[in-house]
Amino acid sequence: MAGTTITLEGPNQWTQSGSSFGRPWDQLVAEFKKVTGVTVNTDVLPLATFSGVESAQLAAGIAPDLVFNQATYQPYMVVPLNNYLSQPDPFVAGGKSWLSEFDQSAFSAQVTGVLDAKGNFDWVPFNLAGIAMYYNKSAFRRAGITAPISTFSQLIGDCGALAKAGYTPMAMDNSVIGTYFPYRPILDQLIQKQFSELNHFTVTGAPGTAPELTTKDLVWGIATGKFSASDPYVKESVVLLKQLFDSCATKNWSGITGLSGDGVGLPQFESGRAAMTFAVNLGYGTIAASAHFPIGSMPFPEITTATTERELVYRAFTDPGQLAQWFGPAGCSVPRDSIEIDARPGGRLRFVMTAPDVRSPVDAMFTDVAENELLAGEMEAAGVPGVAGPLRVHLRLEFHDEGNGKTRLELRQGPFATVQPGADTRSGWESSFTKLDTLLRASLAPDLGTRRP
Repeated sequence: MAGTTITLEGPNQWTQSGSSFGRPWDQLVAEFKKVTGVTVNTDVLPLATFSGVESAQLAAGIAPDLVFNQATYQPYMVVPLNNYLSQPDPFVAGGKSWLSEFDQSAFSAQVTGVLDAKGNFDWVPFNLAGIAMYYNKSAFRRAGITAPISTFSQLIGDCGALAKAGYTPMAMDNSVIGTYFPYRPILDQLIQKQFSELNHFTVTGAPGTAPELTTKDLVWGIATGKFSASDPYVKESVVLLKQLFDSCATKNWSGITGLSGDGVGLPQFESGRAAMTFAVNLGYGTIAASAHFPIGSMPFPEITTATTERELVYRAFTDPGQLAQWFGPAGCSVPRDSIEIDARPGGRLRFVMTAPDVRSPVDAMFTDVAENELLAGEMEAAGVPGVAGPLRVHLRLEFHDEGNGKTRLELRQGPFATVQPGADTRSGWESSFTKLDTLLRASLAPDLGTRRP
């Protein structure tokens, strides 16, 4: 073993250096050589491209001795480690095998994703990372926020409070982990609705069940039609991710290069400009040393049906694509290309309602807006049957979380000069709400329910 040289290739998971994993790694490599006589050379690859580079090298047969296992590969491209892991570990007393020294809940034949399709160990843990949301305690205190944030809707609201306090709510960059770290807990929570239905294989791929859904489970679900990217909760996971980015993430994040596998947008967070970031546990020491403020960590907040469904109802009024699907009584429609919505105080709502022989342009200005809670403003509609001149009314919509997956919508509109326009308007809303109910019930899950006056 002495005199051997090993090359390890992968992204920098600890610092922002392009040539070294950092001083602790260099010290570890030097100590390893002192004990074993083995030289370890480190080849640092860019965080954004390392997986593609390593995948190409493995396919061509020119990969170095050790690469990070995020690369795409086939089992024949790598060396199975089963025999090696079953041998005694010479660095510990007792003659225990290498495999037994690992935390069996994290790395063993019973853990999802550890074995390849042939039942072999192809890799060993290099850095077992747990993902958390790190936050600036001083920023939270200044914005009046108490950690941990418990629900997704609370997170969205707290992002608004952080922005008002002068912070970018959530650091973001264009790295793969920038989207993966927040999207995984969102999808994981929503996909639990089908966990039992999809859980058909063990971690080795044999018929049975596993603690987590495996890739084979999802492939089986797709093949049988039980799992699809068009499923309502999968669609909703993408919608919620976009809402998180729109409400919380660094503006123009797609142009910011990710530099470290430790976390997302760390220069923004460590400088104090951003109040939150997604990072791994092994990066805590580096982040804490660079940030000149107290930091804390918390799990990703819970996505509850109660909070999510109120958000869905609110979004049906503020998303042009959804508004076009339901607004207007039976026989009427609102073309998508006629809709403009800027849901903020002073913002406008414009659309055209059409029916046979009727064209009614609507122009409204929002006076009061509280996301997921309130929309209020002054509305003017032209071409309303039975009304001479434009119809001018005040509209107020309140969205109330009733619990148990129910949302109560309170609508007030008026005043009307005569009884008939008011009665026609009420009838029109009732007809529209029938279409809204259908849209909402298909948006997330079969148990979605709404209440309306």
